Amino acid sequence: MRTTRVVRRSMAAALCAAAVCAAISVSVAPLGALPRSASAWFDESQSVTVPLTTTATVTPTMTITPTATVTPTVTITPTETITPTATITPTATITPTATITPTATITPTATITPTATITPTATITPTATITPTATITPTATITPTATITPTATITPTATITPTATITPTATITPTATVTPTVGPTPTPPKELPLPFTANNRWLYDGDVGTGIQVQNLNASDVAQYVARFFDANGNEVLKVEKTAAPGGAPNIYLPNFQISDGLLPGIYSGRVTADQPIGTIVRTDWYDTGAAGIYSQVKPGDDVIVPIVVRRHEDASSILVVQNDGDVVAEALVSLHRLGFVGDPELVLGPYEIPPGAARQIHLLFESELAGLDDFVGWARVTSSGAEVAVQSFAMVEPGVRAVQAVYAFEGVPLAAADSTLYVPLFRSHQRGFGAEKLDTTFAVVNPGDVAAEVSVTYHGTFNPVASDECRGGTFTHEPVVIPAGGSHLFEQGPGGAHDLPADCFGSAVIRTAASDQRVVATIIDATDGNSLLSAYNALPASEAGRRVALPLFRRSHYGLTTGIQAMNVSSEPVTVTLRFFATDPDTDESTEIVGCEECVQTLAPHQGFDWWPGRIPQIPNFTFGSATLSSTLPIVALVNDYPLTGQTDPATYIGIPAGE
Repeated sequence: MRTTRVVRRSMAAALCAAAVCAAISVSVAPLGALPRSASAWFDESQSVTVPLTTTATVTPTMTITPTATVTPTVTITPTETITPTATITPTATITPTATITPTATITPTATITPTATITPTATITPTATITPTATITPTATITPTATITPTATITPTATITPTATITPTATITPTATVTPTVGPTPTPPKELPLPFTANNRWLYDGDVGTGIQVQNLNASDVAQYVARFFDANGNEVLKVEKTAAPGGAPNIYLPNFQISDGLLPGIYSGRVTADQPIGTIVRTDWYDTGAAGIYSQVKPGDDVIVPIVVRRHEDASSILVVQNDGDVVAEALVSLHRLGFVGDPELVLGPYEIPPGAARQIHLLFESELAGLDDFVGWARVTSSGAEVAVQSFAMVEPGVRAVQAVYAFEGVPLAAADSTLYVPLFRSHQRGFGAEKLDTTFAVVNPGDVAAEVSVTYHGTFNPVASDECRGGTFTHEPVVIPAGGSHLFEQGPGGAHDLPADCFGSAVIRTAASDQRVVATIIDATDGNSLLSAYNALPASEAGRRVALPLFRRSHYGLTTGIQAMNVSSEPVTVTLRFFATDPDTDESTEIVGCEECVQTLAPHQGFDWWPGRIPQIPNFTFGSATLSSTLPIVALVNDYPLTGQTDPATYIGIPAGE
């Protein structure tokens, strides 16, 4: 019986997770079967205003220790006209003994570690003879070349009573220290939506199963969590309770509950709540066709962008899944926007009334309103009233077109997450795969704002020796493109994509706009030989980077899959990154740390990436699966690709989850 076979597969089988195929391979295995280093990026500078003569209590948050001498260049000019009663002509240099103590508190707003000596070079020389009752208020500031930007202006309150012209020659040596930071680390949630899960059903009863990894993001305390699953009317059909060790990720394989709890074949939505911060990934496998897709942490919103949507384009069509994340009915509208067109959407679907917890699947191939809308490529916007919605998308090549059915999955992006800078942990330009196949990425970039956005892409080639000589360590660019408000653009990294990338190249990339108010979102499509195999993930803003990143699923030769893990330094300073693996016992859900990994601590230069391939780590046995965590001295982003070793399954990719400090 199918159910008996499914149970033997176990939930672990459904969780085919992530291996960054291109960057790791023995001959070009995902995310580097060979050791690799990464590309260096550029340093950025900042500036700071440092008052010279002050009378305030200085409370810096960090310490600056310049190594050079500072000679001020400021001229102090009294603010009133003074008529002296006598002219004093000094015959020697007079050094005042008065001390000026600032009364303002200086709080630096930027984090820097100065690498050069700050040396003011000017002399303070009053230009008039001063009668002892005048107060001098200097207003000039010194801007050193280091990256310091305090915002306080200091006005000394002491009165200086010189009896002659004063020309100080003293050396000023600042003593404050400033430590750089790269924005706040996001706070992980304790409740997460699951828009799509399947138990032996898709469009019809079939061999389809969803596995869910729920990872405890607390590094020291055990987590208790409850997963509830709902039918299309919002009725609860299943409740699962689990305990997760610190860093552990026990799994839930839905088909197992068909026998144990009588769960009927069907498509369900879900919601996970816990007493500790958690992260999730959800993998669905279509075993009859080899299709597979993973989505990870889905963020709800009332205005959500889906950067790539297709209908009958290269044999593929999209399915949008919209879940009500609130406690009252949500009314959702879906607007479709064609690539290359702006203005009103081509079509608006809905409104859909969605009960609390429930989800609505929108199959673009089968919706009657879309009949005749062929070869459609564009993007979608999902808006809701009444409650926020969580949106997830599949794009599926029709069954039978390829030997393995290709599918890619990713999460909708709330409008609030659009940004002027996005990080891409992995691009590919005609990269060689395991055999003769070629791998290429495409960046689907959407401008959902009200102003045009000038978008550029910078590529940083890997140092991995499996890449071409021209690629290794190089920096490459894509021609800038102006994307109108409401428009989208596909940046193709394959041959002929309006870039200077060499063939057989991979690495990391940064998407930037020309101004901070030009905010975009992007999804990265990772394709093998056209669309023979597919996976996808979203580009990340700096707000999604973290010093701790959770990876709910890794594996080595587990059901024919191995994961590649790639971390990217998003800061302008070197970072030290440590990777920890936790093996999951499939019978007890207990997690045990794997120790002794010699390559699990790496130093990454600014914007450098590094990949780990569990297949080359001897401490990880074959057939192992579990979770992992990355910790870093400064924020990073990470990508995991669950890659098939035999070519009988579609790859699947997910983004690591920021797990706090």
